[in-house]
Amino acid sequence: MKGGKPWLLMESCPDSPQWIPTPKPKRPGVYRTHLPQGVSAQVRTDGITDFLFIQNFSKESREVRLDSREYQCMESGKSISGVIELPLWETRVLRR
Repeated sequence: MKGGKPWLLMESCPDSPQWIPTPKPKRPGVYRTHLPQGVSAQVRTDGITDFLFIQNFSKESREVRLDSREYQCMESGKSISGVIELPLWETRVLRR
């Protein structure tokens, strides 16, 4: 600024800038129920419909108890509720 020399203004901030809103953390899409050992379940959504991915990573067949809602199997189109049998290394995609 003195004598027509170029200058640079830098902002130093130890935290995020004040003008950027801090996003709230999203809840993980984990299916809330007791799962047998070796079984994982994740919920994904397209904004309208929820899809439940259930995977059996164990070396034996497992029974998975669903919640009280009714689901539709994406592979067979059948309505499913209650307990499902998941063979070893099997994956099911359910829609609710």
